[in-house]
Amino acid sequence: MDKIIYLSKIPCTTKDVQASNLSIANETEGLISIKTTDVNGFLPLLKGDNRGTALFCVDEDNTYCTYPDCIMSPASHSRINSSIITATKSIVCTSTQTGRNYETKYKIKSFSYHHDALNEIYQIPHQEFSKDLNDKYIQIKAVKELASNLGIITYKKSKLTCAHKMRNSYTPDGSNALEIRYDSYLEFTCSKALKFEDVMDICHKLDAVMHLMTSTQRRFSNIEFIDADDYSYSYKDLEQIKENNTYTSRIRLIEGLNKKSIVKLLDTLLLMNDNAIFPIVEYTRRQSLEIQFLELYRTLEYIEPLVTKDKEDSTFLMNYFKTYTAEVKKIFGPNVQLWKLVFELKKIRNKYSHDGYFLGKITLEHREKKQKWTVTVDSEYLKKAVTLLRTIMYTVIYQKSQISPLPKGMPEN
Repeated sequence: MDKIIYLSKIPCTTKDVQASNLSIANETEGLISIKTTDVNGFLPLLKGDNRGTALFCVDEDNTYCTYPDCIMSPASHSRINSSIITATKSIVCTSTQTGRNYETKYKIKSFSYHHDALNEIYQIPHQEFSKDLNDKYIQIKAVKELASNLGIITYKKSKLTCAHKMRNSYTPDGSNALEIRYDSYLEFTCSKALKFEDVMDICHKLDAVMHLMTSTQRRFSNIEFIDADDYSYSYKDLEQIKENNTYTSRIRLIEGLNKKSIVKLLDTLLLMNDNAIFPIVEYTRRQSLEIQFLELYRTLEYIEPLVTKDKEDSTFLMNYFKTYTAEVKKIFGPNVQLWKLVFELKKIRNKYSHDGYFLGKITLEHREKKQKWTVTVDSEYLKKAVTLLRTIMYTVIYQKSQISPLPKGMPEN
């Protein structure tokens, strides 16, 4: 979308496009930049905090596009009175019929989720090549997989039927060769149309599912959807795509997962409180060990509250440690005493909660069950604690999703 023939604060019409107000758009890594000479039409956006402003445009190919989150500012070092609009997100209308700008009032009846981890999860087959004897042509035969239904989930009174689908495409690379691309994706059909933010919430949770299944740090590449009036759109976030390129994808299919595990995990996450499962949903955030420890501790408190009358189980962690003793000993050593570790982690949690995170290396004294001991909490100790809490947290999520056997290892963060 290099040449925009109409740009407006309200959705465009055919009459508007005929009037025309030329703008130039440039798409760079992580950013869309639009230069427009129609300053008077956008003066209100230049005052105050204009983040979150939606703009609508049509390009010279009659493609309708919505930028749902824009920032506008005066152009610098320019002799022409103009303004610069920047955005990272775009929603392009891909309908073959007469296009229109997408508005949030249009509800979505179906959408497809695209993520590169799906190719690994579903082990997409390679293309088959054959060449004839006189070198006149190369035949390419795609091994196709029929769509498979994965299950149904309920979200805000709408039943979403999930199916796995696959498509293949190829393009010349400029040297008489072909670049073959595989696209394995999930398609959701809604019994009751959903709002745009609802679809984004589901896709955000699906990103977390991809991470739980493969340990990838990437998020979805794009989303395609159809509104209630049968207009189709493609959504992308350049900033997110740039972030995907920053991290190396660490695909590792964890044992015991199958196609329907996606729906099971998604259903589990959608039923949970977003704030409580923050470490799972916001897995790309890079936090200090102290904050990771507190967030994981809180998540475990939410997922599996203590239900016991045993006085020795003075904290919910003991229930976990009894269940996952092998993991505790693998991380903290074979001689670790579970009850002592419970009190140590509980005291660290209280210390950080009351005195702040940035305490550095600290020494804590413990007096429990007529015993006295001292623990030095440094980066190595915290790494072990974070690894243990994350391992337990991920494993409990799998159990709640009725996925078996359990994974053998947890991803690092």
